[in-house]
Amino acid sequence: MRRLPASAAAAAILILLTATAARADVENPIADAIVVSPGIKVGYTFGDGGGFTWGAEVTVMRGTGTELSAIVAHGAALNLGWSRHGTFQLRAGWQLVSWLVGIEAGPALVWRDGQARFGFGVTPWLGVIAVPYYTYTLMPGAPDIRETGIYLKLPVCPACEGGQGFDDDDDFD
Repeated sequence: MRRLPASAAAAAILILLTATAARADVENPIADAIVVSPGIKVGYTFGDGGGFTWGAEVTVMRGTGTELSAIVAHGAALNLGWSRHGTFQLRAGWQLVSWLVGIEAGPALVWRDGQARFGFGVTPWLGVIAVPYYTYTLMPGAPDIRETGIYLKLPVCPACEGGQGFDDDDDFD
């Protein structure tokens, strides 16, 4: 059985520690709203079939209520990516979001070397609009995929004041 690399485990622990540091006396800035966040990605996929990587992602998340908890929002994520040397990934996952950090995980369908294979990807990330990420895709029976880069995202909250998910009078002190 393969194990996640130390960098992925460290990122998951960092996200967990940051999430648990959230204060319970602050209101959740997106409350029960739905936030749609489309974006593009540019990055690099390591190994054979990799190289410069580009793609798109869209997430549809729901706030976790008015009381702030460690998880501010959660929801579905769809991620598409192409590498310069012929690897294509389609991942459908679930994302958990805390303050400026998150993690997305789910099954992946990967086309590489003329073959379609199933895998499982995990992506920790950090940020809001410009979002650095690292994806590790476990590929049973084939070399695993490691990818890093940046998402450029535009979170849109149609039900929120101003459409961006944060009220002008929110107090984060």
